[in-house]
Amino acid sequence: MSEAVRPADEEREEQAAATDGFGGRDDFAPPPPRTPAEERQALAGDAYAALLPAAAAAWLMLGGWHLQLRSLLGFGATSWLLALAGILAGVAAGALLIRPLLGRITAPHVAFAAMHAVLALQAVYAHDLFDMLRGALAAGAAPAAAAQWLLAFAVALPGLLLIGAAAAVFVPVITRGRGDPAGPLRRHWQIVLLGFLLGEALRVFMEIRFGALGAWQAAAVAAGLAGLVAWALRHRYPDVSLAAPAHLDEGAEQKAPAALWLLPGALALAFGAWAAAAHRLAVMAFGATPRVDASLLLALLLALFAGSLFAGADRRAALPRHLAAAAAAAAAAMHAYEPLLAWLPELLDALPASRDAYLQYVAACFVLLLAFVALPAALLARTLPLLTRELWPRHGDGAFALAFAAVLGGLAAGIALGRFVLLPQLGLALAVAATPLLVLALLLVLARRRWLVLAVAAAAVLASFAKPFFDPALLLSSPYSVRPQPAEAEVTYLRQDAAGAIAARTLPAGFEINERGLTKLVAAPFPEHGRFAADLQAETMAGMIPLLYQPGAARAAVIGAGSGRIAETLLLGAAMAEMDLAEPGRVALEMARTLPLSAAAFEDERLQIHAVDPRQLLLRREPGSYDVVAVAATVPGLGAGAALHALEFYELAASRLSGQGVFVQHFAAEELSPELFAAIAKAAGAAFADYRVFLPQPNAVLLVAARDPAAIRLLRAGSFARLREPAAAARMGLANVYAVESALAFERLAVEPLLDTYTEIYPSADMFPAASWHFDFDLFLGRGGGWLRGALENFGFVFREPGFTTAAPHLPRTAQLNVNPRSAQQSWAALGLRALDPAVALPDAFADLAGALGLDAGQVAALFNSDCAAGPNLFERASRMAEMVNAIDPFLHAAERPQLRARLQADLPCHAEMLADPAASRLAVIYDAWLAGDHQSVRVAGRPLLAGAVTFNADADASILLRLAIAEHAAGEPDNVIRMTGLLGADASPAARFALRLIYAHGLRGVFEKVEAQ
Repeated sequence: MSEAVRPADEEREEQAAATDGFGGRDDFAPPPPRTPAEERQALAGDAYAALLPAAAAAWLMLGGWHLQLRSLLGFGATSWLLALAGILAGVAAGALLIRPLLGRITAPHVAFAAMHAVLALQAVYAHDLFDMLRGALAAGAAPAAAAQWLLAFAVALPGLLLIGAAAAVFVPVITRGRGDPAGPLRRHWQIVLLGFLLGEALRVFMEIRFGALGAWQAAAVAAGLAGLVAWALRHRYPDVSLAAPAHLDEGAEQKAPAALWLLPGALALAFGAWAAAAHRLAVMAFGATPRVDASLLLALLLALFAGSLFAGADRRAALPRHLAAAAAAAAAAMHAYEPLLAWLPELLDALPASRDAYLQYVAACFVLLLAFVALPAALLARTLPLLTRELWPRHGDGAFALAFAAVLGGLAAGIALGRFVLLPQLGLALAVAATPLLVLALLLVLARRRWLVLAVAAAAVLASFAKPFFDPALLLSSPYSVRPQPAEAEVTYLRQDAAGAIAARTLPAGFEINERGLTKLVAAPFPEHGRFAADLQAETMAGMIPLLYQPGAARAAVIGAGSGRIAETLLLGAAMAEMDLAEPGRVALEMARTLPLSAAAFEDERLQIHAVDPRQLLLRREPGSYDVVAVAATVPGLGAGAALHALEFYELAASRLSGQGVFVQHFAAEELSPELFAAIAKAAGAAFADYRVFLPQPNAVLLVAARDPAAIRLLRAGSFARLREPAAAARMGLANVYAVESALAFERLAVEPLLDTYTEIYPSADMFPAASWHFDFDLFLGRGGGWLRGALENFGFVFREPGFTTAAPHLPRTAQLNVNPRSAQQSWAALGLRALDPAVALPDAFADLAGALGLDAGQVAALFNSDCAAGPNLFERASRMAEMVNAIDPFLHAAERPQLRARLQADLPCHAEMLADPAASRLAVIYDAWLAGDHQSVRVAGRPLLAGAVTFNADADASILLRLAIAEHAAGEPDNVIRMTGLLGADASPAARFALRLIYAHGLRGVFEKVEAQ
């Protein structure tokens, strides 16, 4: 700003100071007259101030690390708006506490504090607490929900107060403690904050929208955005000055005591202690694991410094402005690379068994970190002296050095406090935050040797692309910590190194490592509800599908222990006489033995264990030795498991199959790229005469093959799950790809006391006012999965989320899925598959449903794939599956298991007795009336069954009971429902008990409670 303008500006400030004892403008004093240029400046300042709260709210609504778009709807919007209100209230309270010590708190103060508050919310993971709140509200636990709200804000309040006080301290120091509403410095800081918030919002959005967004792509987008904003500001408001004054008067400078330079370190120390205490309190109160944002201070410094480069003055302003775009791009790249910084503490805390792999991983992290830190450091080293001389002309360099040292000192104290006193993870996170700051300081010291800084930056960038010494696959391992699972005592991780050796590491509950080559097993009788439960179900189907194809299978080979569920399921085959299990890893074998899921299999005398390479086992056997060869999941292309996906192995396995033998192999879908999947399918197609690909879970793929195409041509009637064949995938040339329509909730109910979640879909009451429909199924189509739920949710279906509780394990609980309603085709495309070809006619009931959903019949056919016009309907298939899964459930009461095992062995192919029932005609009437929504006809047809004292033990009986109970409830006859539940004696089957649960799930809470009381 020119010297001609400065005296008038200072004169106005002196007049304002005379009317306001705090040194700011008096709101009741008449403002001095302004020139047109000043009016335009004021207009621009007001525009920036108006944009800041909107940008802050948008960033907060995006939710930081764990963005879930469903948070923008329903309970989510309420939670986030209340969170925003609470945060702003906390920041305002903190600023007001410090107000008497400083000048007036103006819009820049609030904006600066709001930015910090948003980051604080991210640091304490408050959105996890709000997720629990939504669950509590959905479960009707209003008092508990209110208590959680109060406790959540109590945990966050100290941090918010600290941040508000910090903003009230430092903003006036930076802006000379004056309240000029149209001053250039105010607009300068508003531009910086606006750019920071917009950059944060863009980064979060891109990370979530595109999954694994590269840092360089983010840098390019951020640079383009920064350039666009700068161009718009310069052309829209040409009179707005982005330059800071060339110097401050000595009096103003002396008003800022030197002690303020040490406050960043003190605040960092206080923040570290508070975050550690908040972490521990949240874990004790909620079972949640908030994580401190490891690069909070680093990101703040980089953003402020990069933005401050716009604050050039006079002729020197050209260089900082030109360098600003490159510096902002590098800072954005560093910030986009932030997830790797946050992952590193968990990697340090859960050290993999292979030290070489760990060292390679750390080296890779450091090289890429250096690549992104070196660029902004080199640019800042060129411009920081200019910047500090403008803001603090006499002692600028010293002030910056002291502040920098104070921040590092505070971090060091926080590291020591967190690592050795409160929480190890906090100390490691702060150590990661301090590392780039140390690198930045070193590069600043070397700034005079420009060639050295540039050489370091260039070498790091080249290394990040060339990757000369580390395995890039290690960077995909993404270790992270999650909430501890209910009743989970400890977790054991098994790692298979490149040589095929398996080592184990046991950690306390609350840790989960999602790493290539690392398998999680739970050394407690409670399997975790996420990936492990999905693997459990996929392994169950891997053992069940061969039996459905060949019920008479007598000899089987299982390669890899896994969870033991494949062997457990195959041993249920009626004719199974002997089984070989090849598992070279002693630790994996012992872990499988300890899991209750497979304990029965390892006690079975038919199972022979061979601690050898699986190929050696097959080579020892004669051709045609096995009716079933099943392979547990391994990581393709990694370690010894790579040999199990080669053509040679498939040819060896095919040669050991009998003429009607079946081969099945389980894959983790996230480990399969389309190219790798195509190569595996091609190898299987060359070794076997025919094959099928089943997709039973979002993270599971089952390859089923046979020497004789007839062996896998048709499943037996009444199979475990309805299978269907979509159009062939032209991209990979796969001709036989199946998706499995599976009522997953029924499967989960088989181990319901052990799992804390399962999924239910409830239609809105206004959609079906005359009926209480209930759908319990998930349709998984590849890695994306859950698209059916997302589609139904968009059309009015309600997904209930009571939260995490084990107080009533006999009651059904639900959990929301993070789904994309349009991800069906994306999910198939991820594996190179085309979408389903709906070619199934709809009955009238589903045609009505199509109209209610606003879809055409073909779309609903694709969703439900129901052929109930020609055969058993959805409920029959679900009931049959419930019976089958309950029969193989190892957690049933010991007295029930032999009976169920015998029933399954005698009736594995189908439940033909249902069709041969003497009351088949009456059953047909009930089914037809149900599909037509005619509850009265259901009641009329069902009364003779009740009058005849039918014993509801079979799966078909349970489905009838379900219909009759719902029909009676819809007719306003709760006493009849109670009477029907009373017909279930002590020998009632699990499927019948399951019907009771469904009745409860329909909202007959009082009926269920009365039955329980009886």
